[in-house]
Amino acid sequence: MHPRLHLIDGSGYIFRAYYAIRPLSTRAGLPTNAVMGFARMLLKLLREAQPQLLGIAFDTAAKNFRHDIYAAYKANREQPPEDLQPQFALIHELVEAMQIPVLLQEGFEADDLIASLCRQARAAQHPVTVVSADKDLMQLVDDEVAMYDPLGDRTFDAAAVEQKFGVPPGRIADLLALAGDSSDNVPGVPSVGPKTAARLLNAYGDLEGVLRALPTLAKLKAAERAVLTHQAQARLSQRLTRLDDHAPITLELDKLRYRQPDPERLGPLLHRLEAHGLLRDLAPNWRPPGSAPARGPDAACTG
Repeated sequence: MHPRLHLIDGSGYIFRAYYAIRPLSTRAGLPTNAVMGFARMLLKLLREAQPQLLGIAFDTAAKNFRHDIYAAYKANREQPPEDLQPQFALIHELVEAMQIPVLLQEGFEADDLIASLCRQARAAQHPVTVVSADKDLMQLVDDEVAMYDPLGDRTFDAAAVEQKFGVPPGRIADLLALAGDSSDNVPGVPSVGPKTAARLLNAYGDLEGVLRALPTLAKLKAAERAVLTHQAQARLSQRLTRLDDHAPITLELDKLRYRQPDPERLGPLLHRLEAHGLLRDLAPNWRPPGSAPARGPDAACTG
């Protein structure tokens, strides 16, 4: 059997780690809670999944094709919290020291890179686990692609996605096209929520099936009238929420083969962050320059 490819939604987990861990900082005042939460998430995944093929995708600061389609895309998002901003670079430094292959492409979101590699991996008969809790990425789940959330310790297959949203994974983009997505400022259709969207899709198939069927009905509910009134907006929203699985990224298995963390790079970083527990877990034999040799496995670090 071909080895499973694990693809991590790095951008999504930065914010989840930040809000999941209480505020932490070094004695010098450097914030570290997002870095600590992110590192623990990675450590849990590496220990439990023991991946052979691994990549972590990040968004870039550049605008992408969705902004060209809809200028207000994600326009409602505030700047990251002040104490999170210095942690972005630290997280990237951590990922590089852990020798996890990084996936970046200007003009495309991390979700599109993951979708594109999922498509190529399936074609090469490699099963995939998407490491995320992002509802947009749930549209990728099928018999060969699962989603795993290490912070919530939950795995989603197609049945779990359908139970959560009321529609199968292949209809998530249609659901968000109708119901909208406030987190990304996707407008959707006024007066249509997720339950109404799921009801319409289960009755008439996909978004286009809904738009074809509604004019033939003798009596329309208010939400159904809204769909017909705002069908151009629904189609726009679908373009925003549907993942692009043909982003310019190529599945290169040799580059995605996971190597062990580099203690000579991790040690100084974790020492600087005063991450004593992580230092014991990830670089137990590393010593600060000038320190005495450790006398045993528990003497690598204190605190």
